[in-house]
Amino acid sequence: MKNRSYKNKFRRWQWRVLLGFGLLYFFYYAGRQNIALAIPLLKKEFGWTEAQLGFISACLFWTYGFSHLLWGRLSDKIGGRLLVTTGGLLSLGVNWLCSFARTVGGLAFPWAINGFVQAMGWSPGTRLVANWWPS
Repeated sequence: MKNRSYKNKFRRWQWRVLLGFGLLYFFYYAGRQNIALAIPLLKKEFGWTEAQLGFISACLFWTYGFSHLLWGRLSDKIGGRLLVTTGGLLSLGVNWLCSFARTVGGLAFPWAINGFVQAMGWSPGTRLVANWWPS
């Protein structure tokens, strides 16, 4: 009887971790795709060119892509829970800082940092979920 109770409790925690990570990753995704909505406004407000806006977008995606190598490896050593939570909070802060940018460089730098901390979501998060959902 005790074994069944343990299995039920474990199963509930599996679903909590999976759904919690799914919800958190939705916000991670929104934190790096939100610039698509702002691009027309940035062009109109500041007169930025397509090339400048492309550079800003590239800053996030290059740092995001290469940072997966670092955060994936570190999640094996540190653990996914700490990295996923820290990355989400840092991304929130960096997105907020981006709202104060008035120059291309003033937006490109925090947007690149956003890519760096955004990578703390997927690789460590999938590691976390995989630990709770063994084969």
